[in-house]
Amino acid sequence: MRQLKLYLLLSLITLASCKNEVQVVQEDSPRDGNKKSETLIKMNNYVAKRNQELVAQFVKRTGLAMTETGSGLWYGVYSKGLGNKVESGDIVSISYKLRLLDGTLVDSVSSSKPKEFQAGKGGVEAGLEEGILFLHEGDSARFIIPPHLAHGNFGDQGKIPPGAFLFYDLCLMRIKP
Repeated sequence: MRQLKLYLLLSLITLASCKNEVQVVQEDSPRDGNKKSETLIKMNNYVAKRNQELVAQFVKRTGLAMTETGSGLWYGVYSKGLGNKVESGDIVSISYKLRLLDGTLVDSVSSSKPKEFQAGKGGVEAGLEEGILFLHEGDSARFIIPPHLAHGNFGDQGKIPPGAFLFYDLCLMRIKP
């Protein structure tokens, strides 16, 4: 009985010593919010400019004939096909080798089992989606896709690391309207 009383007393003391205070987090003033937004914009602009310079140096160093789009995608057609131009909604079949800019092979799809997707409807990296619309059936092309048009700052949690640029060397084999 004495032990029970002691146990109850200790339990009450323990409960009384636990205070569940709610911490109040003060909101940033509008001026602080603007400063944070400005800082994020400056950081994003810096990263975008740095990425653009890195790819421009890579293209120059490798001697590739490529053009940069307004979104940051780089593309170059090195073998012209004779077919129709891809239109949004077409089903396209491509074979490709996908590498990181350091040359690491990430994925490949052979011409015997090409990858098919509907152009302009998602389901692939935004940069591949954009680039495919520049091509004609039979074209062979290279795309350098910056992280913001591919797997971003998180990668694919597997083969593609965070912040990676993708280098596609592909052939547009078929277009089905």
